[in-house]
Amino acid sequence: MDALTKQKIWSLKDIVYITLISAAFCFIFFEIALFVPYSKVIKASIINLGFYGSIISVIFIFLKHKGIPFSHFGFGDIKFKWVIISILAGIFVTFAGAMLSDIFAKILHLEAGSTSSLKELTTGNIVFDYFQLKIIAGIFIPFVEEIYFRGIIFRFIRQNKGFWLSALLSTLVFSLLHLNLASIPFTLLLGLTCAYVYEKTNSMFYTIAVHASVNMFAMNVVLFGLYM
Repeated sequence: MDALTKQKIWSLKDIVYITLISAAFCFIFFEIALFVPYSKVIKASIINLGFYGSIISVIFIFLKHKGIPFSHFGFGDIKFKWVIISILAGIFVTFAGAMLSDIFAKILHLEAGSTSSLKELTTGNIVFDYFQLKIIAGIFIPFVEEIYFRGIIFRFIRQNKGFWLSALLSTLVFSLLHLNLASIPFTLLLGLTCAYVYEKTNSMFYTIAVHASVNMFAMNVVLFGLYM
């Protein structure tokens, strides 16, 4: 990582504040979703948009308060080579992670995750489903999660520690917060891959590309199964 990336910008206090404020907003949107007279698909959309929108909003407020430009996350010139590498890395994580999670689930006698569960978040309306699965789950959620887990958590630890310890600790947080025991091998592989790509490129664009590639593949399988 370069000198800019290793600057001691984020503190533990920042991490705690951002996390707690975001969690508070999540609770608010969860309560709203409980009382609105809509289907669980609409409720899930309210929670996702509210929660992830709150996280990125809180981060932007902190950046402005600390006088840190958004370029701090490394959104610079895009290199075609790393775009291709990121997409290929996403494909690798998709298949290798799924295989490892399936083995892990069988060993522990867990129910393996699958794209079939995602079909519960569809309505049969192709426009809404496309927005819900491709825009929110495929692009927006990877964007926010990478800013938080790699752009803040990973970089906070990386300010004082080596790459592998920083990558492992931030990925453990990333994996555990997905609250799915069977998918731990998958999320561990995804988190470590994104951290490695970020370490090599100093750009969030490529980590988002990796993460979005993984999510997009799963969303495409669901949409393909519903409408093709």
